[in-house]
Amino acid sequence: MQDRQDRVQWVYASKNNSELESRYNQWAEEYESDLDEAFGWSAPEVAVKHFAKHVASDAKILACLHRHWPCWEVSAGRRL
Repeated sequence: MQDRQDRVQWVYASKNNSELESRYNQWAEEYESDLDEAFGWSAPEVAVKHFAKHVASDAKILACLHRHWPCWEVSAGRRL
């Protein structure tokens, strides 16, 4: 696969949903580290800080089943 920054453009250049899904799947294992190292991505940490501030520590959490959120769930979920 391409350099870290090129991967983002490679995914965004998908021509249809099938290609987009395939490219995300190919990128999945490096997704979080690519965004972190290439772009200084800190959204999961910020989200968890806000979540922890406003949600009781004993609250039940339901997972999002939207197909484009698995990477977000994993990266933020590990931090919870």
